[in-house]
Amino acid sequence: MVAVRSLTRTLRRLTAAATLVLSGPLGCASSPASRQTAPPVIADVQWSAWTARARELLQRLVAVNTSQPGGAGRAAADILQSFLRREAVETELISVGSDRWAVWGRVEAVDAQGPPVVLLCHLDTESVDRAAWPADAPPFALTPKDGALWGAGIAGGKGLAVLHATSLAVLASVDGPRQRDVHVVALPDALDISARSLDDVISAVPAIATATVALTGGGADVVDWSGNGETVMAVAVGERGTAVLQVATVTRRDGIGSNSSDRLAQALVAIKAMKRPPHFTPTNRAFLREASKGMALPTRWLARSILGAQLLVVPELIDRPGVAAQFIDEIQTLRIEAGRYGDTQSPYRSRAFLTVGLLEDSTPAGMARRLRATVGDPDVHINVRVASAASITGPRTDWLERLRAAAQVTDDTVVVPILGRRPQGADPLRSVGVPVFGVAPFKRTPRDLEASGPVPVSEASFRTAIERMATMVAILSSQ
Repeated sequence: MVAVRSLTRTLRRLTAAATLVLSGPLGCASSPASRQTAPPVIADVQWSAWTARARELLQRLVAVNTSQPGGAGRAAADILQSFLRREAVETELISVGSDRWAVWGRVEAVDAQGPPVVLLCHLDTESVDRAAWPADAPPFALTPKDGALWGAGIAGGKGLAVLHATSLAVLASVDGPRQRDVHVVALPDALDISARSLDDVISAVPAIATATVALTGGGADVVDWSGNGETVMAVAVGERGTAVLQVATVTRRDGIGSNSSDRLAQALVAIKAMKRPPHFTPTNRAFLREASKGMALPTRWLARSILGAQLLVVPELIDRPGVAAQFIDEIQTLRIEAGRYGDTQSPYRSRAFLTVGLLEDSTPAGMARRLRATVGDPDVHINVRVASAASITGPRTDWLERLRAAAQVTDDTVVVPILGRRPQGADPLRSVGVPVFGVAPFKRTPRDLEASGPVPVSEASFRTAIERMATMVAILSSQ
């Protein structure tokens, strides 16, 4: 430990002079990413007109309550399909259950030379707490307020559905060298994206399973993430593994040991205080490698070295929004139960359920062992109840480079791969070898990402996102 501390002090002294030229804790270089040239297929698009059409579609979708529980029924699907049909996009409603409808649309290639591109989205929203919304901005009405658009689902599923549908409509309206079909699939429920609904759509449209790439939600565009003014486009390349762990304690009949509720409380306090140092996986090392391209020396070198990243770079980054999730397993208390179970003669039992988000190199069983060692009480039993491994997309270097080039047509940006915070529907397509990426080009500030409650989208960001997503789709369809 002394040697590590000495090495840390030495490295800090060696980089002290260099930090004078660094901008912000990330040490980002002052030169922006080079701007790419827009392809002819989208060079003359009237973006103001398309933004107006997209806003009208968003207004109609927001007015339909598709919040959970319940989700999206036929009304939202009809609105989206009518938009696509009006824009001369081939479209169909596909039944995926009782009063559950997926919207499918396609723009065919002019000169088909490769598998299609698929855009995945959903039409439901999370449960809505009306009391959390401003009195002059109700959840089920699109409301301009203080330069932003308010309404349930704008920053989530409905906003992404509007971006995807508008991108398809833009593509259908222009002549160009489209070499791939582009499909859009809007499902009724976010949870269904990774379950039966998408399988039903694939059964109806088998070409979706042959896609060369699929884009869904789960990413984010963060403005001034490093303090140097550039936009970081965080592309979700997969989801964490998930597990539900049970922590159970018992008050013994013989009176030995403390009350079960007390021991459970002590165990949960110990788990909350448990140190979870950053650890490095292929995905977060790729995150550092890509992020370092916008950094100045010597931070760029340090970020590409495990030792330098571990001792210097990651500790500087870890408090930035979304970064801890890339390097540290997450643990949250889901539910606590205490009391008498079974007949009146059974001992008192207490238990808690924890949800765990795991990086690629972590396992549920390994996490349970770490928690047992941390608690150190043999009468506290920690077991795995539900578990799934991390789900990472297939080979991604080539498509990340294409996404980066496409994104830089409309903005100076740094593209980094991340693990998404929640499932975004990749599994049915990954299971047949389709790489899936989460892209959500609504620009946010670091403060936005930390905020709780209703999430508005600035009007400027909405306009930019329309252009950016449509441009990316057009470029990907022409490659």
